[in-house]
Order: sequence, then structure tokens, then C-alpha cells
Amino acid sequence: MRYVKSDEYGTDTACTVSDRVIRAVADREGVSPLDISTPLFDAIDPDALDRLYGNHGDGVTTVFEYSGYRVTVHGGGRVELGPIAE
Repeated sequence: MRYVKSDEYGTDTACTVSDRVIRAVADREGVSPLDISTPLFDAIDPDALDRLYGNHGDGVTTVFEYSGYRVTVHGGGRVELGPIAE
């Protein structure tokens, strides 16, 4: 089952793409972002991810595994969570 997490945090520039990934996983798990046991930097460099999408990353797609999910970040910063393919 796919879980799509759009930018529900508005256009607030304080909400980075790495923040959106963490919040999407936390929302999916029903926990606080502070309760996710795996740091994002174990999966991907959050600063590099934020720089990549700093100007909306139009035409860019990034896929990685994090906290039991296949995370896809699309241009504009839309975050999609899906199952990890086995």
C-alpha cells in the first residue's frame, strides 16, 4: 500500500524536505517525529537532500529507504512513502 504525503505544511520555507520526510514517516507510524528511532542521516545526507530541493528541485526525483519505507521525493518536495520491495 502506498502512502502519499504531500506538503501539508504549506509553503513555509522553514519546513525543509528532510523535515517533510521525517514528518511523513512519523505521521504514517502515528508517532511524534522525535520518536522515530532511526536518524535520517543513517539513510541519506539530510543537508544534501535539502540543498537538492532548495529551489523546488523541479524535474528531480530521489528514492531511498528509510525507517522501513521506500521514500520517494518528487520535484517540488512532495514526499511519497511506499513499501520496500523485497
